[in-house]
Amino acid sequence: MNANQEQDLGIRVVGLTSGSAAILAISVLWAYWPTAPHPYEETNRITSHLGASGAAAPIGDKESKTDPGDLLVADLEAIGKWTRLDLADIEEAGFDWADVIIPGRWRYGPGRNERHQGFSTYAAAQKRHFDEKRKVIVIRPVGVWPAWLRQQVPVITRYLMLYFRRPVRWEDAQDLPATHRVNGDGTRIHLQYPTSPILDRLVKTLPDDAIAHLGLTAEDLYPSKDWGFVFGMADLDKGVGVVSLARLFPHFWGFVNTPMARRLALVRGLKVITHETGHMLGINHCRAFSCVMSGCTGLAEHDSNPMHLCPLCMAKLAWRLNLKVQRRYRDLAQFFMRQELSDQARWNHNQAVRLADASKRP
Repeated sequence: MNANQEQDLGIRVVGLTSGSAAILAISVLWAYWPTAPHPYEETNRITSHLGASGAAAPIGDKESKTDPGDLLVADLEAIGKWTRLDLADIEEAGFDWADVIIPGRWRYGPGRNERHQGFSTYAAAQKRHFDEKRKVIVIRPVGVWPAWLRQQVPVITRYLMLYFRRPVRWEDAQDLPATHRVNGDGTRIHLQYPTSPILDRLVKTLPDDAIAHLGLTAEDLYPSKDWGFVFGMADLDKGVGVVSLARLFPHFWGFVNTPMARRLALVRGLKVITHETGHMLGINHCRAFSCVMSGCTGLAEHDSNPMHLCPLCMAKLAWRLNLKVQRRYRDLAQFFMRQELSDQARWNHNQAVRLADASKRP
């Protein structure tokens, strides 16, 4: 990595331009890797982990017989129905295909054994688990929330309502697990908490009307003793998930809490929340496109993944929740503009305009 790349990485991570900031950012990324190599064996729980350590185990799609990354005829039909896109129009509309498999990236490492989840496979699984009473995204704080996280409640609520077009309800907090370990990342020694007890508790307290039950915490998390940390983890089978925002905000690393750094942290946090909520709605990691449902092996790859759903994952969500896609894009564009996230606002506005134009064509 050359000096220009290091400086660019430092700017993207902390919102600062000094050389010392860039060097510190590099050391932070190295600290993200697990404490020991992890054998990618199957686990009993069908889970998806999003974090710098990547997926703790591959998601097994036993119904899919296709090669990873392949699009099926049913996929293209669903994309055409819900996003008004033909195969030849996908790139021009602003959607990117998945990168060529590169060593060090998720598709080459932790995600190498995951299979493509076609639209038909997704629809069949959702029909088996469909419950018309479950319509609400329920968020439950985990542990004590600091002031900086409490300030994000209105933003997170509004975002989820617009992104998934479902009501959002906050429930009473649940305690952190009694089990913990000590970690030295960041600017201070802090405690890390295991994800499994949190998920088990979320399953036990799952409301009858919850389509997704998300635990949200300001504390650092880890999925197993061999792993350094995880941003989020979701159980695709039971509709529960947990997200840690600890490492995404500048104070964790002792960085200056500038407006630019806060906006970057907000984007990162909303991406993780979106990713895990997508899993709770049954969407596996995306292999065909660059997508918010793509896996990642580090913060840099997480930043490179977009905030939007690809055409296929959008089709899955639109079918599952019966969305008015054009209106959704329009409302998200307005939301992002209010948050001073102009790139996100522009992208969603362009999609809304494209769909409006497509609806006028015979």
